[in-house]
Amino acid sequence: MGDWRFYLCEPGVITVDDLPAGWGLLYVINGRVRKIHGWPGNHQWVVTVAKPFKANKQAECDYLFSALRRLEIRGVTENGADADRVQTYGL
Repeated sequence: MGDWRFYLCEPGVITVDDLPAGWGLLYVINGRVRKIHGWPGNHQWVVTVAKPFKANKQAECDYLFSALRRLEIRGVTENGADADRVQTYGL
């Protein structure tokens, strides 16, 4: 899914040399996400020829709908005060 794909891990778990073609790498350092490799420049977000993958917008919408539906089934979406329950369910 998506035009850009990244691995996210702690430093040293995955290195730039481990990456498949077209993938980027983000590290979590002291609770913050740091760009390590493959982060597109501002102009690349809109230029389609520079994107390493072709997004499937329908699949992305289906995935989002599925996640929201699971939240609704669990009663998390009934009111805004239940937003903290999302972490409880690991969603």
